[in-house]
Amino acid sequence: MSKFKPIISISLILIITFFSFYPSLKNNFTNWDDDRYLTENTIIQHVSWGNTKHIFASFFVGNYQPVTILSYLVEYRFFKLNPFGYHLTNLILHLLNSIFVFWFIYLLTGRTNISLIVGILFGIYPLHVEPVAWISERKDVLYTLFFLAAIICYCYYLRKGRILKYYYFSLCLFTLSLLSKAMAITLPITLLLIDYLLYRELNKGMLVDKIPFFILSFIFGIIAIFGQYSTGAVRNENLFNLPNKIGIASYSIIFYLNKFLMPINLSCLYPAPQIKNPLFYLYPFITAVILLIAIIISSRYTRKIIFGSSFFLVTLIPVIQFIPVGETVVADRYVYIPLLGICYIMAEGFVWLYARRIKHAYLIRIFLLTTLIVILGILALLTWNRCRVWKDSVTLWSDVLNKYPNVKTAYK
Repeated sequence: MSKFKPIISISLILIITFFSFYPSLKNNFTNWDDDRYLTENTIIQHVSWGNTKHIFASFFVGNYQPVTILSYLVEYRFFKLNPFGYHLTNLILHLLNSIFVFWFIYLLTGRTNISLIVGILFGIYPLHVEPVAWISERKDVLYTLFFLAAIICYCYYLRKGRILKYYYFSLCLFTLSLLSKAMAITLPITLLLIDYLLYRELNKGMLVDKIPFFILSFIFGIIAIFGQYSTGAVRNENLFNLPNKIGIASYSIIFYLNKFLMPINLSCLYPAPQIKNPLFYLYPFITAVILLIAIIISSRYTRKIIFGSSFFLVTLIPVIQFIPVGETVVADRYVYIPLLGICYIMAEGFVWLYARRIKHAYLIRIFLLTTLIVILGILALLTWNRCRVWKDSVTLWSDVLNKYPNVKTAYK
């Protein structure tokens, strides 16, 4: 029976995730970047050597993302401007990512139950609707596919006695991830986190392994900054104000944790916080510091909490506004990969509680399983309803205005 557990688990992840996101397949294009990426983008409408060179030699909407643009070019051959095909591709990529999440966690823990919970949570979380239901945000689900595949190959590299083919596969997949979206630059640090969780001894060989990854991260990080500057997306205010940066980072972290715990009132565009009080950032900063202290203390008992929280924080670094970019400080799509770390902590915590041998353990386990099923059902329903918000431009921006009537972009 044990050999069938991974197959059954993957099947459950696919079924639950597919039905949670099914409404997205009925959605149309929106007027938020879908015109620039698809409906009015002549680059994807003609396959030629010149077009391909242009895709690899140019920034697109302020980003260097040639693999993402190539994916649209391929789809256009088959679907033209039928939105169903593009939504189907996004959903397939998300389903693959959910499987890779299961696979990655299984390689780390060897536990099917933990991997199943993390895979389902990652698959159906409402915060993941934006990068899946928004065609123009293909880059998130695509870079994540290669990102997860790269760290899976790295895990095999460690497990198989450092056979080099897995190392080279990991490096190539990392490059594809960077060519899909520059947010993948955090991968080398996640590899160090994997080393930490697996109790690898810190030595010269471990660090040398990471050098090619860090070099690629540095190169693509510089390219990404130039791309944002080329479109004027980088805001000049507070570029050198360290306290303000720390305050914004703390605000962002606490915002995402709140949305994870209560994934309601989501929006495709959140207004920037109105800072009328100089102590505005004090509460999130103090909360973040308390959480940090608790995480450090947890290292006395387990490495799992540090790994999960560090994975969340590290993969979030590119978008916590140390370099102020764009008109928004926070966005659901920014936590597509980072939430994996929090889901992992939640799954480990649930399984730990479930396995406790205490008085009335049977009743407690029934309660825990019932609670988990109810929570997953609520999350699936929230995701289903959130997908319907992305039906078209009218439903999308009406949703924003219902929650934040002062967001000017929603009136355009």
